[in-house]
This record gives sequence, structure tokens and C-alpha cells, in this order.
Amino acid sequence: MSKKQDKIFRVLFVCTGNTCRSPMAHGLLRKMAEEEGLDNFDVESAGIGTYDGYPPSAHAVQVALKDKVDISGIHSTQLQSDIMEEADIVIAMAKNHYDQMHSLYPEDANKVYMLKEYPDQNGGDSLSVADPIGLDEEFYAKTYVEIKKELRRIWPDIKKRYHDKMDEQK
Repeated sequence: MSKKQDKIFRVLFVCTGNTCRSPMAHGLLRKMAEEEGLDNFDVESAGIGTYDGYPPSAHAVQVALKDKVDISGIHSTQLQSDIMEEADIVIAMAKNHYDQMHSLYPEDANKVYMLKEYPDQNGGDSLSVADPIGLDEEFYAKTYVEIKKELRRIWPDIKKRYHDKMDEQK
């Protein structure tokens, strides 16, 4: 059975290198799902321009740990068609990621959103989450808070989609 057909609901976060923004979002949403006891809920992250296997940046790990979110086990994954296909929702951190996914994976464009626009699919220019790579821990902390705020905002809709999929498969 392909992952597309199984009883798992998958959310995929995408950024550039998959070492800062998307791992922070990945860890946060995973924790939110675990706290609510959502079985069959999977969170993944990937990068548009990365290689497989890089650990998250040290500042990303430190900032997340301060919120009791452990992202140290997440490693970069290059975005590929099978990852896109398996996801129920794909959330881009920035406009360029959104545009690239629409261009590279048009068959999956209907499930691609920008974090700050979700659940709309307009791809607005001013709605990107700034990339903290190479900046200080304070900037990472601001990015983390921004991502957390957005995830809390969209969490009710994601849970509804999760429950809808689980109900369909009964």
C-alpha cells in the first residue's frame, strides 16, 4: 500500500535548506498533535535547495528546546515528488518556496499553502517567514515565535482536515 492510500494524515513544511524554519515548524506541529493524542498524524519537513542529512542549525535547536520542543533528530531532506505526493497539506515558509512547488509539482499545487496565508492559496509576496540562517539566536527566537503564532492560528483547520480524512477512511 502506498503512503498516499494509508490512514495517515501528513503535513509537510518546506523552506530552503530544511535546517531552520521548516524543522522548527515540524517540531512544533508534531508536539501539538502529540499533546492532543492524534494518532495517524505525521509531520515532515523538506528543503527546496538542500542535501539529505544535515542537522538543524544549533540556534534552531536551542530556541526550540527552550519551548520543550526537541528538533535535534530532524535532518534535512531534499524535496522530491514522492514527498509532495504523500502529503495532505504542504506549507511553504516563503513566497519563493510556494512558487517553486507550484512550478515543479503542478499536480500537487492544490495542497500547497504559505504558512501566513493558510488556508488561502494566494502566494502573497509580503507573507514570507524570514530566514534566520546565519543570524543570532535572538532572530531565531523571533522566527520561532512567529511560526508558533501561525501554527496556533491554523491548528483548528488542520485538525478538522485530519478528522475529515480519518472519518472518510472508516
